[in-house]
Amino acid sequence: MVGILELPRSGTSTGAVAFGIVSLLPVELILQVGSSAGFAMVFALLTAAILWNLGTWWFGLPASSSHTLIGSIIGVGIANQLMSARTGTSGVDWAQAANIGKSLLLSPIFGFVVAYLLLTVVKAIVKEKKLYEARRAISRRRFGFVDCWC
Repeated sequence: MVGILELPRSGTSTGAVAFGIVSLLPVELILQVGSSAGFAMVFALLTAAILWNLGTWWFGLPASSSHTLIGSIIGVGIANQLMSARTGTSGVDWAQAANIGKSLLLSPIFGFVVAYLLLTVVKAIVKEKKLYEARRAISRRRFGFVDCWC
């Protein structure tokens, strides 16, 4: 039931988020995707995001793929602006970048507050204390890129 109710929300919010992220780049740059410069842009964007995610994963650092992808999009926009300074195309829509930055900053705080409120409500309804106790520590083994919680 939850999955059925979640489907319309995920479709609308995903579209809004994708449009907001794509609107970081100027229209001239998005229209160049079919050219060799456009392919290089997409390749650089995805390569930077993948390498950053693999690096943080290798060192066991927490990272957000959304933040990584947005950072690489901004990097491609700045690189485009530096390379084509004579054509007058802008690299990044900084007003849109500020809006996305605010939402990336505020969404974890909002999620924390909502999770705290939900936990408080569930604790008031479900009185079994064993459900709310922390588990014992477990060992962590590392096998290359894969973490094993054993």
